[in-house]
Amino acid sequence: VRLSSLSGIRDAISSAMASAAAVRANLNSIVPALGRCFVDDDHDVRAGGMDVLREVASRVGEEDDDDDEDNTGSRSNACIAGVSSNAEVAARHLSPYLPLLVAYVTSALNSL
Repeated sequence: VRLSSLSGIRDAISSAMASAAAVRANLNSIVPALGRCFVDDDHDVRAGGMDVLREVASRVGEEDDDDDEDNTGSRSNACIAGVSSNAEVAARHLSPYLPLLVAYVTSALNSL
């Protein structure tokens, strides 16, 4: 059941109809669901959760043509040299969820 749920999330995120903005708008639902996968007893669910989280980060990092965010070129001033614009965008949108993800990973490490 959990693997099929992950498959459904993956399909919804990678669908051509799911824009980066749509994925960003639903991060409040997506990230906690994926975080719970990190502490699952089943190795396949844990690995699948990580794979889907990578896809979410990749999709969130895509810039929409109609993005209302700062398009003045200030993105080229990366804080870390060598970081791509997509990685910067993904980090900006996923950073509010970092404490939650760290809590899940810490919990998973403590239950080894």
